[in-house]
Amino acid sequence: MQKCFNGIFLIPFFIISLSTFAQQNSVSPYSRLGVGDMQRKNYTRGLGMGGATIGMRDALSIDMSNPASYSNLSLTSFDIGVQFRIINQRQENPDVSVENSQAGIRYFSIGVPIKDWWGSAFGVQPYSYKGYNIISTRTAAGGIEITDNFVGGGSMSQVYWGNAFTPFENFSIGINANFLFGKLTEENSTLFEGNINNSWHTENFNARGFTFDFGAQYRLDLANDRELGFGATYTMKSKLNTTLQQEWYVQSGGGTPIDSLNSRGEEKGKTTLPSEFKFGISYGKKSKKSLNHAWLIAADFELYQGSEFVSFAGSSGGLVDGYRAEVGGFIVPALMSEAIGKKNNYLGRIEYRLGAFYGETPYAVGGNQVGEYGISFGMGLPVRHKNLAPGEQKISTVNIGAILGSRGALSNGLIQENYLNIYLGINLNDKWFIKYKYH
Repeated sequence: MQKCFNGIFLIPFFIISLSTFAQQNSVSPYSRLGVGDMQRKNYTRGLGMGGATIGMRDALSIDMSNPASYSNLSLTSFDIGVQFRIINQRQENPDVSVENSQAGIRYFSIGVPIKDWWGSAFGVQPYSYKGYNIISTRTAAGGIEITDNFVGGGSMSQVYWGNAFTPFENFSIGINANFLFGKLTEENSTLFEGNINNSWHTENFNARGFTFDFGAQYRLDLANDRELGFGATYTMKSKLNTTLQQEWYVQSGGGTPIDSLNSRGEEKGKTTLPSEFKFGISYGKKSKKSLNHAWLIAADFELYQGSEFVSFAGSSGGLVDGYRAEVGGFIVPALMSEAIGKKNNYLGRIEYRLGAFYGETPYAVGGNQVGEYGISFGMGLPVRHKNLAPGEQKISTVNIGAILGSRGALSNGLIQENYLNIYLGINLNDKWFIKYKYH
């Protein structure tokens, strides 16, 4: 008897993921910049550690932040995650406070250890969201009040296929091929007080293309089951094929549509996405009782070359060079202490995570760069499996994570966003292609 996982059951999840990502929007005015509010590549486990995973090798979890990590997978791994966000946005002049929320699927992926020296992963997750509604007023000559309204929406998703190889012991290299696609919409309107014609301008951007991530990791084995890990990744600057569909129309002050010549148009062009460079280090203790570490600490630093961004119209899109520093780690009490392990206490088998981050985002408004910082928490709740057949391996974990952070400021005309992100992920690990002599 041969046991294997029937991949056809993953297709509905894949289709649902693509559909859900396409329906989600951001809720941030900063998403007006560039291609929107860009999403982190980490999964729930890494997000609970502040995102510091570039130098970390994991045998049971997929993390697309460094494709070189896939060659360390020991079992076939399936990961799906959702997120929920609560955000408070404040502006000082004028004094405005708004509460918003956002929810949806965060990622879906599957990783397979093809050979001892070769691991592969496939998945889908959001790349960026747009979602804003900005209103400003001004007074023209004659005391006429003018209201400018800027509305944006839409999203971009990415489907990736990654492969990692171990050319020699403790060193691995990897690559992610990412296909990006999506539709972003922007509508600008100018409304005049009184019986004056109002104008609307709508732009629909349909973009698609490939980006590539390259990664490397090296593990140095030390005494007393300690290990030191190093990692680095580079994302190439890429150009997306972009189609712009525009529409202009005018209404009278009474709301009657007025036909305009050349009110519709379509153009083709390119959108340039910036390069990224990240490097990280980790230090931890291996466990002889588990495929995971007993404890681990990690630190990452990343550079985002936002100044390389070129919009469809040839502008910088409000992006500048940004950076981010991250630290984090985890402990598993039962693996750290033999006394706790012997008690077979469930609380002792939980993986407890903690992290923090600080940086300058690539977003700039009026020459002022938008900063961001936060702390993160997480837990990995192990799931027991009973009645396993001889040689069968199943390791499942429910991952919970939270980030409490702040972006922007109340000074220099910026908007301050204080947010709570909650993540829930399910990680299933199984050994494929088991041949049973008896059952």
